[in-house]
Amino acid sequence: MLLILLACRPTDVPESALPQPGESAAESSEESPSDSEEVLPSGLVILDHLQLVDHRGRVPEQALLLLGDQIFAVREAGGLWPEDAIVHDFSGSYAVAGLVDPHVHLALSGALLPTGGPPFDAALRANLYAGVTTVVDLGGSTSIFELRDRVASGEIIGPNILASGPMFTALGSHPCESFPDPDACTFVTAENARESAEDQVAEGADILKLVYASAAFSGWPTPRLEAAAMPEIVATGLPVAAHIDTEEDALAALDAGVTILAHPPFDDALSASGRLLVQAEAIHSTLGAFSGLGRVLEGELLPDGLILAEGVAQDWIYWQSHPELLEPGWAEASANWTIYAKVNLDLLRAQGATILPASDAGYYFVPPGAGLITELKALEDLGFDSEDLLIASTWTSRQILGLPGGELAAGQPAELLILARSPLETVSNFDTLSHVVIHGKMYQREELKSISLTETDVEPCLSDDTCPDGQSCDPLTQRCAPNCSPAYAPSGACDDQSWCMPTQSGAVCHPEDSCDLYLQNCPFPYYQQNCIPMDVDSNRCGPSAEGRVGDPCNYLLAEDACAQGLFCSTVDNRCYELCDPQNDHCPGQQRCVVVEEARQAWFGLCL
Repeated sequence: MLLILLACRPTDVPESALPQPGESAAESSEESPSDSEEVLPSGLVILDHLQLVDHRGRVPEQALLLLGDQIFAVREAGGLWPEDAIVHDFSGSYAVAGLVDPHVHLALSGALLPTGGPPFDAALRANLYAGVTTVVDLGGSTSIFELRDRVASGEIIGPNILASGPMFTALGSHPCESFPDPDACTFVTAENARESAEDQVAEGADILKLVYASAAFSGWPTPRLEAAAMPEIVATGLPVAAHIDTEEDALAALDAGVTILAHPPFDDALSASGRLLVQAEAIHSTLGAFSGLGRVLEGELLPDGLILAEGVAQDWIYWQSHPELLEPGWAEASANWTIYAKVNLDLLRAQGATILPASDAGYYFVPPGAGLITELKALEDLGFDSEDLLIASTWTSRQILGLPGGELAAGQPAELLILARSPLETVSNFDTLSHVVIHGKMYQREELKSISLTETDVEPCLSDDTCPDGQSCDPLTQRCAPNCSPAYAPSGACDDQSWCMPTQSGAVCHPEDSCDLYLQNCPFPYYQQNCIPMDVDSNRCGPSAEGRVGDPCNYLLAEDACAQGLFCSTVDNRCYELCDPQNDHCPGQQRCVVVEEARQAWFGLCL
């Protein structure tokens, strides 16, 4: 438990008195050669005259000797350094280990609506810019595994990534209740959960995530993951995090062997049995996931100074100006969730639970990187101690995940932050970050806004610039795809398995599982869905609603969509019945009028 770690922490002790990794306290007390007698290797980068702060306390006036991607040694400041060493004088500054954000979604941008640009480039920059050197991606496409490996190999500059891949959930439940997305969700039952989980482990998952909760704001009954599926997922042996809403959900997940709660219970205040939640190895705070919408509506979430994917700032401004278009009841529910999450976190802290600051960055209105700093500040305002928060975000998170680092000592990864003021005083001092060291390389904070993160063609892609000539970054799959023109081209622009999808920078060939316009055979029976034409080669499943023939509609808003089998015309924004030109079945005096694009029969409407 975190409280036990804190109880035995020394403060302001000489570095020489602290055991190094793999060294006992007795061994550390033995005399060692002085700096003048020690032969140091060539190629050192020396960060001199630093105040070191980690989970063991504060050590003043030290020098960190970096060699490659590791800390080679910690010495007293102002030593006799090799002539070829690169020495940086950081007098008056503080060094802390890089922060860990244990709950992010790198493939999401923080916007409510798709913004047309892949968010990876912005997310990697934004995390490093905020001092986050390790992230755990809890739910997204398996393409994240490739991005993780490229960062680890040094091909891409970014924070270390651990990733779960798609979340395990029930068909029709959170988070894919509105739009089936195989890149985000794997639908499982008790019978196939273990096999599905083992397949995901084989693909490269570092951690797994399951959803044991009901879908929010759903217009239809929502099934839940079978309780018996949870121990089957746990049986893979990887750490498992559970998305939960209620105290009952959390207790059931822990009973099934889940070790990490991806949120605190937030639907109501904890009962007396809530103290059992201290069984969890970790509980993610995620206050920003509940309060983000309120911050946008109140004008508190300002894009100035944030590194965001293209279009996100405009999205936030739009919803601040048009709150009437939000899902009814969402703002009120978010406010209540925020209140209950704070009450429950405060109670769990008092009971000795291990609370990890976690942002849920990428979720609606939660910016990457900055979201964790906001989370730390919110927890400090709630009464959490700044030193406890520093330790939780640097040391405890890594210990739970089995990661090295979090300690400024020889043999540890060279991943650290240089601050002008001490975070022991207040976590707001993370705003004084001046330099970030990641994988042994040091960057001035401001240069992270503009440096090239990669010189290679990358899949998953970071931006259009990372794709070969003739290709752009598909914002939905985060992979390079052939350019096409014009958007929605009826034929010839793409192959038979793709349609020409518009993006902010043009259009790309996007793969699409097709459905039959006239059979209306969208595959997920729990969803109210409508098969609609996208181009002459492919159709797609979108939301359906109650709009009848002749009713006004808006194809961008799910609640204003047409009923199944109807088409929302973009000409007059009214619903029309789809018909097969080869089998005219229009009622009454109507006839099936062919919609022609490039002289090809595309589909028909009853007119």
